[in-house]
Amino acid sequence: MVKEWKPNQRITLVKNPDYWNKDAGGPYIDVINMPIIESAQTEWLEFQKGTLDFTRVPPGQVAAAENNPKVKSGEWTAKRWPELAVYFIGMNMTDKTLGQNPKLRQALALSADAQSVVNIVNEGVPVPATGYVPEGVPGYVPDQSPYKYDPEKAKALVQEMGGAPTLQYWYNTDEGHQKIAEVLQAGWKKVGINVKLSNFEWGTFLDKLSKGNKGSGSQLFRMGWIADYPSMDNFLYPLFQSDQARTGSYTFYSNKQVDQLLLQARSTQDAAQRHNLYAQAEKLILTDMPAIPLYYYRGFYVSNNRIANFVWNPMGFVDMWTLWVKQ
Repeated sequence: MVKEWKPNQRITLVKNPDYWNKDAGGPYIDVINMPIIESAQTEWLEFQKGTLDFTRVPPGQVAAAENNPKVKSGEWTAKRWPELAVYFIGMNMTDKTLGQNPKLRQALALSADAQSVVNIVNEGVPVPATGYVPEGVPGYVPDQSPYKYDPEKAKALVQEMGGAPTLQYWYNTDEGHQKIAEVLQAGWKKVGINVKLSNFEWGTFLDKLSKGNKGSGSQLFRMGWIADYPSMDNFLYPLFQSDQARTGSYTFYSNKQVDQLLLQARSTQDAAQRHNLYAQAEKLILTDMPAIPLYYYRGFYVSNNRIANFVWNPMGFVDMWTLWVKQ
């Protein structure tokens, strides 16, 4: 339980003597100190000094962390932990250029080089996505997208269309999002699709996306979704149900058959049947391709092995009550 909380400084947790499940064992640690450190670089340095038992690793230092002598010796553990989140490229379906041109959407999906994004920008940490629902969510189905990376097929589609118009790609101002946009831009250019990049501060970015085709000019844009709870519904209904897609995925996507499947799934108690309905809906959405699933997030963290039972939950939590300190 919380003993002390100093905003922007630290949180101190202490063992709860009235913990409801203490007969099952735990919590084992009397006090857990959690300093609040904004900079990943500072956090990583403090960990190396021995003042922290767990840390993020700053961009550009994943390989160095994995090859650290203390990781090699087993004193530390460096690991990629799955997270229930997806990074995707949305398409404004109210824009006639994209919304009324499925071949163009398919060509964009076929030439979106997710593996290069993962390797070049994210140091190989995330996993290229093959759908909107990430692995780890009950009912997850692999390889749902019918448009696997195939630049030659994308080039052929562009030629069938007699060429492709120049498109706009928006992202919120951030160095990482910029690098991702540049990798995608280069891949699209190779198949004959020219894309211009623009960035906006977060509030402006969302405001412009929410307007659809009403004077904002949005076409392609980056977006992400993190699970509120581990359910297929949480990745499909708020993003792609017709009444939700305006502010969920900002795609303004609408498909009555998808809506019916999602509503039917929500009222189905049998888990296997419910998962099947959601999988059908996901397949239909991916066939329409209002958004290109790019990669599933993974967190890269280093922990000191003096702490036992350390597990980073896919929802982004650590079960503190199971931790104990090795003697």
